[in-house]
Amino acid sequence: MKDSHDLSYAPAKIFSVASFTLMSAMLLTACGGGGSSNSNVPQTPDDGGTNAGTPQPTAFKVTTQNTAISLAENTSTDLSVSFTGANGDVSATVEELLPAALSVSISDISANGAMINIAVPELENDGSDEIVVTFTDSAGQTDSYTIGTSLVNSSGEKALANYEIAAWGAGTFINLEPERELFKRLKKILKMKGVPTANIPVFPVNLNLTTRADLINFSNARSEVVNSYLDSTITETEVRAKTDDILALSGDFVIPVNSVLEELVSLASGTVPELPLGVVSLDKESGLLLSQFIGNAQMGAYSTEWVWTFNNEYQFMAQLTQSSASCQAAE
Repeated sequence: MKDSHDLSYAPAKIFSVASFTLMSAMLLTACGGGGSSNSNVPQTPDDGGTNAGTPQPTAFKVTTQNTAISLAENTSTDLSVSFTGANGDVSATVEELLPAALSVSISDISANGAMINIAVPELENDGSDEIVVTFTDSAGQTDSYTIGTSLVNSSGEKALANYEIAAWGAGTFINLEPERELFKRLKKILKMKGVPTANIPVFPVNLNLTTRADLINFSNARSEVVNSYLDSTITETEVRAKTDDILALSGDFVIPVNSVLEELVSLASGTVPELPLGVVSLDKESGLLLSQFIGNAQMGAYSTEWVWTFNNEYQFMAQLTQSSASCQAAE
């Protein structure tokens, strides 16, 4: 029997205890010294505070109230936009569906918003355009604002209305109703004054048939021209040119008649004032006739856009033109 104080086996026991203690210490060290951990939380390297990590930029967004607008030619408008989440400075670029159709500029741009100015030049037709403004902040984030624009050629509306009067009037002007009525009245005055019938000229019969046919063709083409303008196949300038052509052709057609009327006035020896003839105008009072009298600035003026008033010396023309206008409108 071994002595209870025999330590021959002590080293083995001590090694076992020491080994267990060492292994426990190593396991504790491997687990971070017993502390807790969360692998979803990014760790910031400990470099003495010189690198604290890069913060993520806030989301950049453009906000506005207008996405579709209507603009007339030779006008402009300002559209306000606001930003949220802009990082640093903000820049802008502009793209148009129809390059050079509009003038677009950006002003008062800051981290809070900007002002977009849109200016419309002189137009030849109605139309539309689309503008895309892209804003970019210092973090490289972008957001775009798309503006749909309807473009109104307001002067073209008036040009088209004038053309329609001219085209309508071309078909009835060839009848020369006011001129025939004036001829009859002047002839009566001359007879009352005792002018011999042989000295009184007759109303022209053989007027230019080619010019007459051209005026009829102009009148018949009215609907086609109107639709071509509305479809942007022809421009406002071309519509105006067609109106001018009708008026000039009408003036040529009536030349022989004017020669006779001027001769009658001369024979009246001051009983009737001289008639400034030769220029054919739009009769806006009727809205569908041409006239040498209504619209003649030497004989009167429009008191409103559509109401014509003859000067005192030509008041006798009022009844004549009203009666002949009624006849032509009925045809």
